[in-house]
Amino acid sequence: MTPTLTVANTEPTDSTNVFPKATEKVYCWFKWKNAKVKSVLNARWLYLTDDIVILNHSFEIPRKESSGGVSLVMPENKPFPAGEYRIELSAGKRLLKTLNFKIE
Repeated sequence: MTPTLTVANTEPTDSTNVFPKATEKVYCWFKWKNAKVKSVLNARWLYLTDDIVILNHSFEIPRKESSGGVSLVMPENKPFPAGEYRIELSAGKRLLKTLNFKIE
């Protein structure tokens, strides 16, 4: 699994781990191979600055091999608070990948 972080709502061409202060949406794109169809993955979004779990989101992957993304969106078009964040992608109890990012 090769995740990337982006602010685009389409498959990314560039990725980053530092976002500007006006950011309202963050997308994590990833690829998988040789997976069981309908495997359940979990995306856990955390705000590390205040040690808060923001969102746990479970979803099924639809194909054996492909790419997809999950997003974190602030309500009411508000920007994210400045600070350090993390997304953890897991399958069951197995942690697949952790990515840290920052909002300036």
